[in-house]
Amino acid sequence: KVSRPNEDKSSIEFQAAIMHHLAASEISLELPKPIPAKNGQDFVELENGRFLRLQNWVGGRMLAEVNPRSASVLENWGKTVGLLSRSLVGFDHPSAHRFYKWNPSEARDLRH
Repeated sequence: KVSRPNEDKSSIEFQAAIMHHLAASEISLELPKPIPAKNGQDFVELENGRFLRLQNWVGGRMLAEVNPRSASVLENWGKTVGLLSRSLVGFDHPSAHRFYKWNPSEARDLRH
């Protein structure tokens, strides 16, 4: 996974930290796990101001691509979000305290 140009390094560190936290939790979901670089780090900085990190592939489809979205699909999605939220109780990182459009608690602000 390659970051956008001039990504804040602390944001990449946050992403790695959350993946490590979830990997160490007892969550019953298949989630991507970080694959360390040869130097043992979670990511490497590229010459062009981008960061590169590896993670294993988890197959599936984005919810936006599921059609029709039945009540059972939406119920399953809600359970999944609940499992993730419960697994993140007690997790904190300095870069976690900013707006992320993928944060479920920010969904109402993204309705447009």
